Amino acid sequence: MKTRLLYMLVIIFTLSLFLFGCKDKKYQVKFLVDDEVIETLEVVKDGTLYIELMPKPEKELYNFVGWKDEFGNLISSDLIIKSNMSLIAEFKKRPTVNLTINYNNEFNETYEVLSWEEVYLEQYILPIENYDFSTWIINGITYSKEFLILDSDMTITAEYVYSPTPISLANDYFHHGKISVKGPDLVDAKGNKLQLIGLSTHGLQWFGKYVNKPTFAALKNAYGINVIRLSLTTSEGGYCDNPAKREELYNLVVTGVKAATKVGLYVIIDWHMVGAEDPKDKNPLYYKDLAVDFFSRISKEFKDYDNVLYEIMNEPNGSTTWAHCKEYANLVIPKIRENTDGIILVGNPNWTANLNVVMSDPLVGYENIMYTYHFYAANHKATYQVTTAYSKGFPVFISEHGGMESSGDGNIDYTSIQNWYKILDERNISYVAWNLSNSVCSSSIIKNGNPTLIDFSDSNLTEWGIWYKKWTRSKAGLK
Repeated sequence: MKTRLLYMLVIIFTLSLFLFGCKDKKYQVKFLVDDEVIETLEVVKDGTLYIELMPKPEKELYNFVGWKDEFGNLISSDLIIKSNMSLIAEFKKRPTVNLTINYNNEFNETYEVLSWEEVYLEQYILPIENYDFSTWIINGITYSKEFLILDSDMTITAEYVYSPTPISLANDYFHHGKISVKGPDLVDAKGNKLQLIGLSTHGLQWFGKYVNKPTFAALKNAYGINVIRLSLTTSEGGYCDNPAKREELYNLVVTGVKAATKVGLYVIIDWHMVGAEDPKDKNPLYYKDLAVDFFSRISKEFKDYDNVLYEIMNEPNGSTTWAHCKEYANLVIPKIRENTDGIILVGNPNWTANLNVVMSDPLVGYENIMYTYHFYAANHKATYQVTTAYSKGFPVFISEHGGMESSGDGNIDYTSIQNWYKILDERNISYVAWNLSNSVCSSSIIKNGNPTLIDFSDSNLTEWGIWYKKWTRSKAGLK
């Protein structure tokens, strides 16, 4: 019995040795780039490592040639693996030139770049404290393309502009976050009432130079405002009737939203239809297809931004009815709602000064909707439409106003404008003044012809610019 048991154990042990010895042995093949292992493959003994399965590494300024074995032989066919081995990447340097960049006359940096290849300049923008990159200069001329193609060494200039550090305000976006509508009121992320007070740009096709981070930061610092309105004029050489400039203007709006966000401002995207030169543009339905496309695109662009308000029609007028406005709103609002629940500002007939028709037949089925009202204090002295609408629970937003005549020109009626502000402030109703520009009209805050973009001291401002600054600074608690 013992002999038999011993015999069985010997057989089991012998079979185990046999099976263990027959198990496939694996070897490691290491791939090295500049003495660093980038990948390791395991291949069974006498197995085939196919050349097309070998990694193809990249190295800046070089072309990959192939893999060499430990003896320096370039691998040109499949390998039969009989042991552990290392393969070394072989590269060939491509033709290069030196690109030297002068950074705002502060310092130089030289980069080795490929000749006859597209060199994208954005990657070479370096941060400089208190300055923002502005443009590239080559041989004294502004260079606006995204890339260079060089065949020899070159020196270019990266030009920067002074960018004020925006102050922190108790009423700004940084402090209040996402806003929404509750009853007749605008509220912040915590549900507390919030009043937006700010400035509107003039038509972007004329005064787009003010749409940038340094200007917005300087405005916030000087005026204590917490909202900026970007007036995308639809006609008069603007977005709709100037297809050649359409994409440029769209991108300017994008720039404006991003700049406002960086400095802690809320921002209104204003579809500024008014029909000053094109009578058909008095009715928002005239450019409805372009409006639907624009708001669908821009709301998708900023679907994750909590500081953006969408003003879908500036000043319907002429024979335009509230029925026309509602028809238009019911086309545009759903497109915005596909991307965001952000606040939508809705205009009304008579240059957005007819809240009576809104109160008698409001939009239904939407949340976060506010109705705009425009006034110019020298002509519009009656406040009852606004006070009545608010008392009835209608959320009102003064997206454009001025202290002068409705033409945007003439003398300022200080008694009327201060009465308006008293009424609005008592109800926490937001208001935005017209306008950020240096045009000839008295509603511009910068003196006509003055080139400043960031200096909003009184010497550069109009009467309206000085007075409104004093008012808004006081509202923001600034001395």
